[in-house]
Amino acid sequence: MGLLVARLSCGGDAYYTGSGTGAKDPKPSFQIVIGAAILRAMTNPFNARTELALSDGNATVYRIGALSEQGVGNLDRLPISIRVLLENVLRHSGHGPITDDHVVAVANWRPEPDRSLEVPFMPGRVVLQDFTGVPAVVDLAAMRDAIVTLGGESGQINPLVQTDLVIDHSVQVDFFGSHVAFQRNVDKEMERNAERYALLRWAQQAFRNFRVVPPGTGIVHQVNLEYLALPSRSTFAARSKAFSASSSCAAPRLSARHSSLLMRFSARESR
Repeated sequence: MGLLVARLSCGGDAYYTGSGTGAKDPKPSFQIVIGAAILRAMTNPFNARTELALSDGNATVYRIGALSEQGVGNLDRLPISIRVLLENVLRHSGHGPITDDHVVAVANWRPEPDRSLEVPFMPGRVVLQDFTGVPAVVDLAAMRDAIVTLGGESGQINPLVQTDLVIDHSVQVDFFGSHVAFQRNVDKEMERNAERYALLRWAQQAFRNFRVVPPGTGIVHQVNLEYLALPSRSTFAARSKAFSASSSCAAPRLSARHSSLLMRFSARESR
């Protein structure tokens, strides 16, 4: 059994476990785990799972109200932020390290809670900016090299959740007071950061669940609110899940403007 652990710069851990013996084993099996969440078949903790009818089909939801029906916690007294966390823990209970004890602990939250119990949070998406995102991409690339060395397929290393990297931390103001100042500043930014941006261009083509919003689009918070933070829905094992956009978001669509900017970004970096 081989084990490779990489500390991602965005704050999570990525694990590789191989039951084979690497290059000597023609068919090693691999399991990729990010944030220690192991993807399994859907569970039904506290009998909270139900179906929500939507215009494009049914989606699975996890009702936190089911906890109150079973006498677990007092939802009426919980702040909204804690309810969002509670739904997240409830939805993932039985997956990897998350247990029903974590659900009960969050449901019984107090202003001064028992800090001896750590509560895992499993985000449904990740938003990065370029300063923290570039080291994360390097980590993932290094893991691909490592898994190939051990006899695996590099394409098995990918973010498990939708990851969007917004390039907004590299701009400098060299030109101003002119109607062409914005474009000239963006061009200068491309010139200064060509090597980093070439890496990001490669990453958005190489990794699944990874997209790059190019320079000159807006600050990460603005792009996140206006284009990325849409109502959430994800699909696993042919079943669709719906959950709060406050805790996570899956499969958002970028606007036509952002799509054209991505194409412009790729064209520039290919010169």
